[in-house]
Amino acid sequence: GPRGKEATNPLSVYRFNSSDGSMVLVNLSGNKSEMVNPAFSRFHSDLNVIYTCTEDIENHGKILAYSILPNGGLNLIGEADAGGTSTCYLTIDRAQKNILAVNY
Repeated sequence: GPRGKEATNPLSVYRFNSSDGSMVLVNLSGNKSEMVNPAFSRFHSDLNVIYTCTEDIENHGKILAYSILPNGGLNLIGEADAGGTSTCYLTIDRAQKNILAVNY
């Protein structure tokens, strides 16, 4: 099973420097009571939204949507049931209108 200890803030936000490839931590976000075991995140560039799925073997996973704040913080703007357990992957279609969640 998983190792390590549970994070107080399960999402880390970094700023990427494309000139040298470095990353700087700008914010720790998320509430462990609403987000258990985040498995995968996908960025929607047109909406400036991060979608994150949770992976749980006993309960349906969640898909959480966060707007990105100017300070790098995340604001929860919505959530949906992933329709199954062990949600492990998200992708957005080419038209950027739909999101596909993978459960196994």
